[in-house]
Amino acid sequence: MNFRKSLIFFSILFPLMLAIGLLVTFAFSLQFHENFRVDWLAAVIIALVLDIFFTWREGRDAKKQKGTA
Repeated sequence: MNFRKSLIFFSILFPLMLAIGLLVTFAFSLQFHENFRVDWLAAVIIALVLDIFFTWREGRDAKKQKGTA
């Protein structure tokens, strides 16, 4: 998977990962704090880490399929 395809995959996947990061920080704040609060920095960091992981994994799988085809 070349750089352009990886970048497109990354940009499409980022909003979904940001939603997951927001849900994680929301659940954490409800569990450990008395009031509702979203830690935006933590949500963005979670989204970036998940997005980089899934983009890397997709690229690795694409290379593996290209090698066996």
